[in-house]
Amino acid sequence: MSVGGTTLTDGPAALREVAWSDGGGGMANTEDQPPYQAAAGAGLVAGHRGTPDVSLDADPGTGYSIVENGTKVVVGGTSAGAPAWLGIWARAQAARGGRLGFATPYLYRLPATVFFDVVVGFQGLWAATPGWDYTTGRGTPDIGALIAALSP
Repeated sequence: MSVGGTTLTDGPAALREVAWSDGGGGMANTEDQPPYQAAAGAGLVAGHRGTPDVSLDADPGTGYSIVENGTKVVVGGTSAGAPAWLGIWARAQAARGGRLGFATPYLYRLPATVFFDVVVGFQGLWAATPGWDYTTGRGTPDIGALIAALSP
């Protein structure tokens, strides 16, 4: 699973998150497209794995408050967003009694309404667009909706 990055804003609801310019993403030249990703979006190059699958806040300016050696600091990067996604998936697993397994196939089957579709911003060569994109994947989760959509 691949997690891209966003940055949070004080803008209107449609702009509350934008693609983080330092996030990762793109087309894998050495990894085939998995079957669950085949219908991900119009921008996906057929036959190649596209990343990221999803996104979370990764901008150190809007990142995660932690305590390090007794001092409160804010951290970011996709290396902060990825473990946050793991925590979300752990909550979903707990709601399903640990029976979900590998996250990515599930994430591509969920309705679009489970995700906030990030449509503003870019990183590298890729712009955020409606639907799946090489910058933010499917977008960021509505955690309650995600868990509800996965629950029996």
